Amino acid sequence: MNKFSFNNEGNFNIGIITSPISQSGCIPTSQLLDIIRGISKNVCLITGNYGYEYFLKDHRIKTYGIYYRNRKNTFFRVCKYIQAQLQISSLLIKASKNVEIWIFFIGGDSLVFPMAVAKLLGKKVILSFASSSAQTHAASKDDLSIILKFLSNFNCRLTDCIVLYSESLINEWDLKKYQNKIIIAPRHFLDFNNYKMNEEIQRNNNLVGYIGRLSREKGVMNFVESIPIILKENPNLEFILIGDGALKKEIELYIEKNNLQHKVKVKGWVQHEKIPDCLNKLKLLILPSYTAVSYTHLTLPT
Repeated sequence: MNKFSFNNEGNFNIGIITSPISQSGCIPTSQLLDIIRGISKNVCLITGNYGYEYFLKDHRIKTYGIYYRNRKNTFFRVCKYIQAQLQISSLLIKASKNVEIWIFFIGGDSLVFPMAVAKLLGKKVILSFASSSAQTHAASKDDLSIILKFLSNFNCRLTDCIVLYSESLINEWDLKKYQNKIIIAPRHFLDFNNYKMNEEIQRNNNLVGYIGRLSREKGVMNFVESIPIILKENPNLEFILIGDGALKKEIELYIEKNNLQHKVKVKGWVQHEKIPDCLNKLKLLILPSYTAVSYTHLTLPT
């Protein structure tokens, strides 16, 4: 099978599908939308939760969405997940009359029902891995990671094209059998008018920071648990955690339990445009992620 390619750009309509996303998922989705708007007549988006509310305000795209709340009980988790996939499939059917190509993005590797529906409707499908759902849940020691692995493999068989950010992910995510479908898109560009050093790093305070999602697969809990050990060696250090996620409460409790409030600050979510200022205050940036992508040119936390 030949790898998917765009022809007659600007003469077709593209839709993007994600699982329900939080604030952190809006940034990469916005970046993808900016690219797609340059090659598509019209763009629509199917997403959920915070992402739905966020993109609903953007009148340049047609946004559809659902609200999804995860459950702790395994049985109810599975039921809610199936329900969410059926809701997304219904929205896909509604939107497909104005879409020729569907791009499955964040969490899209496990959205089996929507991808099957897109194929049944005769649409071209691209699976763009923002991360591996199976790997992410496995890092969190989630029992359902095996099921997600199966779903991801099924979608890799269905899709017309697979987009990865690094060639190393082919082996890491066990995708070698889909080599003929894979396209590598390794380049990530930053605006170096914003991302630049304002002062010499030696002048910064001894501040060590983490910027990213506060979730298990990011390794942030390992970092937090190492702080008491680090402080024994170097009590002059201070730490800051920037981001939001499922582990925020657990991290705050750990900090309080170990009397680290005077050394560790949990800043929470900050706007994307404020990240350069945050970076300029650090002497050291920590990237402890289990699932970090190794880029050819640049490594970015997700």
